[in-house]
Amino acid sequence: MTIDEIKSSSQAIKIYSTRLKLRKDNGSGYAAVCPWHNDKNPSLKISLKDGKWLFQCFAGCGAGSVIDFVSKFCSVSVHEAVQIIEKELSWQTEKSEVEKTFRSVASSEPKKTITLEQYSVCETALKNSPEGIKFLESRGITYETASRLHLGYRERLDFDTASESTGWIALPSIRDGRIVGIEYRSIVGKVFKRQPGMGTFLFNATTIDPLDPVFVTEGGFDAAILEQNGFRAVSIPNASTNITPEMKDVLKEASFIILAGDNDSVGQSAMMKLWAELGENTYFLKWPDGMKDANEAAQKYKNETFKGLVIGLVEHARMQPMLNFFSLTEQMASGDKLRLEDHPHRWHCPIPSVDNMIRVLPGGLIGITATNTGMGKTTFAMNCEIYEARKYGEVVINYSGELTPDEYSNIVAAHVLQKDRTQLQMLDYKLAAKKLGDIRFYTGYNPDLSTITPVLDLIEKAIKRFGATRVILDHIHYFCLNENNPVEAMASAQQRIKSMCQKYGVIFIELAQPRKAVQNLKGKMLHVTDIKGSEAVVSTSDAFLSIHREVAKLRDPNHPPKDPYDEDAIIQLLKGRSLGNGGSFTKLKCWGERASFAELSSISESEQPGEKRFDEVL
Repeated sequence: MTIDEIKSSSQAIKIYSTRLKLRKDNGSGYAAVCPWHNDKNPSLKISLKDGKWLFQCFAGCGAGSVIDFVSKFCSVSVHEAVQIIEKELSWQTEKSEVEKTFRSVASSEPKKTITLEQYSVCETALKNSPEGIKFLESRGITYETASRLHLGYRERLDFDTASESTGWIALPSIRDGRIVGIEYRSIVGKVFKRQPGMGTFLFNATTIDPLDPVFVTEGGFDAAILEQNGFRAVSIPNASTNITPEMKDVLKEASFIILAGDNDSVGQSAMMKLWAELGENTYFLKWPDGMKDANEAAQKYKNETFKGLVIGLVEHARMQPMLNFFSLTEQMASGDKLRLEDHPHRWHCPIPSVDNMIRVLPGGLIGITATNTGMGKTTFAMNCEIYEARKYGEVVINYSGELTPDEYSNIVAAHVLQKDRTQLQMLDYKLAAKKLGDIRFYTGYNPDLSTITPVLDLIEKAIKRFGATRVILDHIHYFCLNENNPVEAMASAQQRIKSMCQKYGVIFIELAQPRKAVQNLKGKMLHVTDIKGSEAVVSTSDAFLSIHREVAKLRDPNHPPKDPYDEDAIIQLLKGRSLGNGGSFTKLKCWGERASFAELSSISESEQPGEKRFDEVL
């Protein structure tokens, strides 16, 4: 972080609050007893001026920025104070580092927002709706609470002709004084809709205060119940919502975070992943058995008893900040397990024959290699993850050692538009970005990082920042070549990658190089022992795929092939811990100029070179 970034950080109040007992001062700032003189009345004031939280002791002990405060409080130099703050504000430091390296391949359209005044018609409608108020009361939520949280009501949704006049509770997301998103909940059934054209953000985010903890729930009614009982609470729409970096930044403004999602396997998994990403000052609350969420707990434990229950659960959560330890019997007995085939976040491939080879769940590692370089490892991984980002909403980060962001954008645009990558123009890139829409796919490249440890450090920070569910590393051997012992470094890296997979619930896709073949085996398909470097590259993987293509033949001297390899490709499963119901080999077509692989069965016999030959699947 730069000096200016530290001074203007929204997290600065945390630096003060860990050293002072702050209290609100007329709603515009904070006050505290000055630590440098015998202060009976709060003489030290902290206020926001020109975007910076500045302190001043009105008895003359000093004034300045948060850096000046830490320097004086800890009796250290300004340089040492900066180092102390950077360590305490590691979230902000990592944010700055990640955003300097990674950029999105998509270009989302601006989202619609409305003013609170424009939205007030919904609040008035709730006030005048006995049906809406009665529904909320059935959930234990009073009208006073609903009004304070800006809940509203609509008899019908004009954007949904099928909604009819059923009645809908409106739950707005407010940011910087404007409504940025609205979720509607039917009062006659468990049906949810979102206002088209608007974004997705935290419900009740304005409650967050740097002096108090905040609860994170699934669903606005759970947050409302907690607020009604004196706690600060926000909600995400559901467990499948991918929390954006901006949402995490807002959560980090609280003194600490309590993850209090639904008590089922999907909700628990989502909160565990968020726990790993948010890191320090985040705790995991589990509702007692038989209670799905805060709403059910409040209905069983009324008023003060419920408040006591929550306080006790928070104390218990703060005593057990241990991530990734589970009761095996509780997990097996939960009764809501899915087949591997049906898991919503299993790895999906757009090519059915490959998709049917393996079943890899979050926490898994997939290796991809090829007989020789240039056969399409990068292209194949990109095809799969663009597909997963578009169809399944997975959040992807791709880190490359050799392809710059511009070079990677070239193959993405060629694939999305099905155009020759050598012929793309500026408008093509803009069109491809627009077609990708709101997908969350980030590509990173930093030529200053030449060894594996700082690369994995950066990738881990990016996972936490973006909430990634898929990671591509292209490729591991490139970053181990400069190590003193490349094989040992690779083995150590594999263990760390596997640990990251399991800690953050991501599927990691690692591209690997083959060994240099002996003369009589050049051009032959690979065996698992042919992978370059440490055997850990294969042994730690949950699945390992290999691509093979023959060297292109000169069939017409007047039209030599552009690609050094033939279009026909074979993908072979070299290893799979959880197999699908397909075979371990499949034949595909690969068009290098369009950066695309396709199933042979999806290609028409009559297609001629130059025509579109790719089924987009979506």
